[in-house]
Amino acid sequence: MLALLLATLLLGDQDMEKAQVVQGTSGARSAQLELHAGGVVARQDEIGTAFGTVRIGTGKPQLSYVVLFKHRLSNELPLECSDETFAEGDTASSKQVLAIDGKSLVLDYQLKLDRTKPPRKTLSLNRKPVELSKGRVFLVDLTVQPPRWEQRKVELTVEVGETMSKKGSEELARKLLSSLPNQDAKIKEFIDAISR
Repeated sequence: MLALLLATLLLGDQDMEKAQVVQGTSGARSAQLELHAGGVVARQDEIGTAFGTVRIGTGKPQLSYVVLFKHRLSNELPLECSDETFAEGDTASSKQVLAIDGKSLVLDYQLKLDRTKPPRKTLSLNRKPVELSKGRVFLVDLTVQPPRWEQRKVELTVEVGETMSKKGSEELARKLLSSLPNQDAKIKEFIDAISR
């Protein structure tokens, strides 16, 4: 299944409302797994959140990755988002793209199930493979070229509910922004620097 979404700014009176992008995930499933990508919540002058989720068998959905990102979203400078997901048999993949002001972040996630081994999960950011055992949370600066990121290892213990709706994505982003700073000083510092 291929889903391509282009997020548009939700604008009201440009003098009164700040720019924002809120997008639910799109997904693909097979009999063995379900993969979602494309969740984004970004508001002008606030930290942005992007994520993907995975569910294997009848297990609970889990976060496959979380991106907290610094950006310059405004009514004049839109954030463009797209995603693709695919699942067939014991294989799934997703691609999520965030782009603003000529800077972009591309997240490629791959999952392969094997009945005799633990699932093989891989992630690359802008075509650079990352070791998921070192963490699934990424602090990304989308205000510089090329974008910079730092990988953080924390427990992703928040319960993942429905994420295909804007409301579901907003709820998950709120939970993440509430729990992650309490687990890691660098994450707290990154979020606090945006809030000032």
